[in-house]
Amino acid sequence: MSFPGSLAQAVKHQKRPPAIVLCTALTGLATVRALASQGVQVHALVFDKKDPLRLSRHPHAIHLLPEGLSDTALVQFILNYAKRLAQRPVLMATSDRQVMALAQHAQALSEAVHWWQTDLPTLSTILEKNRLYLHADGLGLPTIPSTPCTDLPTVSAWCARFPGPYLLKPSYVGCADAKLTEKNKVFANSTSLLAFLSATGSQAVLVQQLMAGGDGEIFDTYGFCDAKGQIVCLSTHRRLRQLPPDLGSTTYGEIPARLGQAEGLILGQARVLLQSLHYHGIFGIEWLRDRATNRFYLIDFNARPFSSIGHLRDCGVNLPWLAYQELVGERAVGLPLVPALQHRYWIDLFRDSQSLQCPRTIKSSSAPSRWQTLKQASSFAYWEWLDPGPAMLKTATLLWSKALRSKGLLQRLL
Repeated sequence: MSFPGSLAQAVKHQKRPPAIVLCTALTGLATVRALASQGVQVHALVFDKKDPLRLSRHPHAIHLLPEGLSDTALVQFILNYAKRLAQRPVLMATSDRQVMALAQHAQALSEAVHWWQTDLPTLSTILEKNRLYLHADGLGLPTIPSTPCTDLPTVSAWCARFPGPYLLKPSYVGCADAKLTEKNKVFANSTSLLAFLSATGSQAVLVQQLMAGGDGEIFDTYGFCDAKGQIVCLSTHRRLRQLPPDLGSTTYGEIPARLGQAEGLILGQARVLLQSLHYHGIFGIEWLRDRATNRFYLIDFNARPFSSIGHLRDCGVNLPWLAYQELVGERAVGLPLVPALQHRYWIDLFRDSQSLQCPRTIKSSSAPSRWQTLKQASSFAYWEWLDPGPAMLKTATLLWSKALRSKGLLQRLL
């Protein structure tokens, strides 16, 4: 009885434009899976020859690009590739650097692909942390004390007002001008911070006072804004463990965040921020909760899909598909602003094992034990029953790497 409808749906999917996804690690894999699950033909551009995506059954095509490819060369490759496709494709980027690179070539890309139309000045306000914090301060949203590293005397004077420890951050992850390649680097005091800046330079970095929070007290608001800048949907996420511990990306988390009455507060702050911008696309806004005051401090804004986007899909909201529909004029109707989600715990088994073995930088709230974690998790970073290849390749790669390290240690001992 259902066959005619299923056939009609399959035909409709075949007529839809394909998608080009610029893949960055786990985020790329999750975005490809989310689109392919709805019948979209996905062309994956990867930058790492070891990317587990290459054993996924979902992409229609996978192309390996050089890791050091310039932004101009990347855009030209996309333009040439899009012209070879039968229909104008949808384009999705999965890293901050990719988003900024594409925005700088907006006019040329708009003629060849469907993509999010947030202008470069708005993206700079969102992605460059100093500009984001200044903008948030103007809206009355809580931000952690910070300062751009313009010169050593200015940073030294700021440190005299705000005692350590400190976090040093690039303007945004992947910023080409920043000497710092890590997302966060911790310094116990101003002496060590200033010594590092003196040795490496202070271009395109920002220093921030390290506020107690860490694993279990970092939250995200996830969602999508349409071409008019209107919020289509919002949801919450809690980072129960991260790598690096307390300061990195999620290795074990939950959706929704189960914040109780505080959920209205964090969602309200996200709405204030988004309504002050004309943003178009998927977003993930990061907040730190001060347990003493229950205030949520703005940390970061991801203007793209994020590593937990597959987790959100497992809970009931497929953001890449929602964004795709809007870009091709098939916007979904009837979706509540804050959808009711199935509560699930998510885990990246490989990185969470590393996180558990690392010392904690901050005294964090309690988190489940390893056994509790495995028992609770029902959403997984790499494993998917209908697409086991990426998890199998990831496992084999790690085992081989461990074997090589063990062999090298044995040779040194002998």
